[in-house]
Amino acid sequence: MSGIDSTAGRQLAPLPGARQGRDPARAIKRGPSQLPPEVVAATQRDRLFDGLVHTVAEKGYLNARVSDICQAAGVTRPVFYTLFTGKDDAFIATYRHGVDVLLAMMDRAYHGAADWHAGAHEALRVLLDVLASGVGKREAVAFLQRRFGVEPHQTIAIGDNWNDREMLLAAGLGLVMGNADDGLRALGLPVLPTNDEDGVAVALEQHVLL
Repeated sequence: MSGIDSTAGRQLAPLPGARQGRDPARAIKRGPSQLPPEVVAATQRDRLFDGLVHTVAEKGYLNARVSDICQAAGVTRPVFYTLFTGKDDAFIATYRHGVDVLLAMMDRAYHGAADWHAGAHEALRVLLDVLASGVGKREAVAFLQRRFGVEPHQTIAIGDNWNDREMLLAAGLGLVMGNADDGLRALGLPVLPTNDEDGVAVALEQHVLL
């Protein structure tokens, strides 16, 4: 993809969604442009990548319309359709671009380390940093609460591992499986029977199917 290079000294392209589509630094004035057509097209494509990510995050993929994406990117529908055949095509292109950027980031981290062992560690750190940026089970529950108009105190969360901790504490009622990690059970939350003892079914019977 244009703008991506794993060699040292080159600036890597930001991940899709890292900027607002209407970023003033990438604005293209109306009328004839002194920029080469391929530069204009690449800028518009990048803005649409960002606009698509923000629109889908806000509305969900099914509810995101091409007009919404164009509005978020500050790009017209005719321009959108010169770059993509439709929303699905734009989504796939955004995904592929994001993967290319992430792989380039990992490649640079690997080659910038002292040896292969350190390089593997640094590349994995980049991957985990990207995957963990503002994303977790607590954030997913908060998104669903907003999406369906549910208050936090009306939410039940069930978990069995330490990565469920924040979600359980943020829910109105956090329930821990009987086979959960010891540290999770030490939180003092109600403990259900184990997976083998149908702990989730017990929770539904006691707290939902009243």
